Amino acid sequence: MRFPEAFTAEMNQLFSDWMAPSDADAFWQSLDQPSASGLRANSLKISRDDLRRLLVDLTGVSADQFPDVPWADDGLYIPATLQPG
Repeated sequence: MRFPEAFTAEMNQLFSDWMAPSDADAFWQSLDQPSASGLRANSLKISRDDLRRLLVDLTGVSADQFPDVPWADDGLYIPATLQPG
């Protein structure tokens, strides 16, 4: 993916000032990866596990296609083939 030179230079400077060089490499490489989509369960209405079961029932996709988002207690990744909403 190509970005304006000013953006690239500023990001590289930020990584140089505040992080390890390997973090900059990982950042730039991540931008070339396919994007991930996910959903968050409104825990006042449904649990993450109940949302996963509901998605399986509604889509026919297996439960292992809705893995937990490790940094969000209420989040699930969804397959790229699904278009929620």
